[in-house]
Amino acid sequence: MTTELLNSPATQTAQLWLCDVSADTAATSVCLSAAEQRLADRLTSENRRRAFETARYTGKAAVARMHGCPVDAVEIRSKDETGVTSLPIIYINGVQVDITISISHLDDVVAVAVANGEVRVGIDLAQIQTMQDSFIDMWLSPSESQQLHESADPALTATMNWSTREATFKAMNVEDEFRPRRWSVEFDKQGISCFYQGIAQPVALSFYRITPELLLTVAGDSVDVTFHSELSKDDPSRVSNRGVSK
Repeated sequence: MTTELLNSPATQTAQLWLCDVSADTAATSVCLSAAEQRLADRLTSENRRRAFETARYTGKAAVARMHGCPVDAVEIRSKDETGVTSLPIIYINGVQVDITISISHLDDVVAVAVANGEVRVGIDLAQIQTMQDSFIDMWLSPSESQQLHESADPALTATMNWSTREATFKAMNVEDEFRPRRWSVEFDKQGISCFYQGIAQPVALSFYRITPELLLTVAGDSVDVTFHSELSKDDPSRVSNRGVSK
């Protein structure tokens, strides 16, 4: 798991960390606030709980390094004051601070992106797999379906499509709840564009193949992304966002 993070990021830089889910729950759960502990207690799966705790600890450690404060001074809240689900909000010693954070975890991998509040960033981890026809018919537009049929790697194209929606949703913060039907993705010779209710979103997109079966998508402003991997697996490989479809 991530225990030591690098120097605080420059103003226009997003820092991104990957780490394995910790088997040592005692080391991660001790830093949870009362509200975070209540969220963890709702998770009946031991694997999901460990992933939640590792993700929270990694995010707190990243923020603590940026602000030069103890890890246990940082709280990551997932709900706003009315109790409505919202994007994560960072508090230090009970005071809200202007930091952007995006967290995603899947299986035994956790990803955390942190940046100055002026920088938008959203990340998503997704399993690379072929979409069922019923799923395609329900959620994808006819043009998106055609893109899959024309792709040299339909499973990767499908995963990039869906993960792009999720990461862009987190980066743009256009609504509190992810509603897939409001999002669409278009592949062309210039790259990938993501649309919300038909309006192109101004995000830069990067893709990393963490393992043969796992894809990390990063969406946000056109800023530098400093990538740090502390996985026990091989280093992630960059996936081109061009030429996926024929």
